[in-house]
Amino acid sequence: MQGDEVEHVTSTSSPPLRICCYGSSSKKTPDRYLSQSHSLGYTLAKRGHMCVNGAGVNGCMGSLNEGVVEGNGDVVGVIHKMFLVDGGDWMDGTSEVFRRKGGTNGGGGYSGNAEILVADGEDLYERKRMLARGADAIVVLPGGTGTFDELWEMASSLSLGFVNIPIVCVNIDGYYDPFADMLQRAHTDGLLYAKPHDLIHFETTSVLAVQWIEAEIEKRQKIDDNNSSSVGGGEQKLIRRKTPSSTVRKCFSIFFSNTLSRLFSSSGGKDQYIPNAAAGKEQITMTSTLPLLVAFSAGVFLGVNSGRRPH
Repeated sequence: MQGDEVEHVTSTSSPPLRICCYGSSSKKTPDRYLSQSHSLGYTLAKRGHMCVNGAGVNGCMGSLNEGVVEGNGDVVGVIHKMFLVDGGDWMDGTSEVFRRKGGTNGGGGYSGNAEILVADGEDLYERKRMLARGADAIVVLPGGTGTFDELWEMASSLSLGFVNIPIVCVNIDGYYDPFADMLQRAHTDGLLYAKPHDLIHFETTSVLAVQWIEAEIEKRQKIDDNNSSSVGGGEQKLIRRKTPSSTVRKCFSIFFSNTLSRLFSSSGGKDQYIPNAAAGKEQITMTSTLPLLVAFSAGVFLGVNSGRRPH
């Protein structure tokens, strides 16, 4: 089912990534969506990436997991405890790959690793958290309200800075065009903190989505490396600028030491002496103290500011 398109993208220089995938679990999912879901699972497996999804047996989830199995890739499925029913086979609702012995290396030619995780809680919050935990990127296949909820929660988290990972929708036959239009409208009306393309990217096929993720992560890594190098250079400049600041402080110290010496010398204040004892005492205090306070304040201010590090 993977088709020729998948066969040409099995090799990659990208490091292994943990990719969280959202998509439908409906039995009524159209074949064109199932085909691209299978392609996504197969491509992730062949390119050495781990696929994390909702473990479903039907819809996009089911085909995604079939693709992972065919490509002998690693997969993690996350289900909610509500599906654990006493006396019943709760695994019936999961993909076959998770129902094999131990969920790992379960025979049938499959040599990858499959793991099933069970989320707790009175709602789906914990399950969504476990799906996205540790993910390097998010891929969104066509789906219903559950998929929409997962997508928008991660887009919101990205907008607010809680996460910083690429999010891409596989926009088969324009399925996610309304979402792209909604984001653009919100941006045009000034309702978004970020630009639409900084929140969600759209590709027409699963293969293109995976290739975009790999390129985007590589680009971000290069930016981080360059920023780290710039920070290192900035610290060296900061150290070199400490010397002139120390010199300036010494100059101010000498200048104001001389000023204070003059103020306390025997000649300081004689020209301002007033014979009137009552007024004169007050007058001498004012004329002697005022220059002292001015000099001292100026010295402290200039000395402190000259020693500040540049930002």
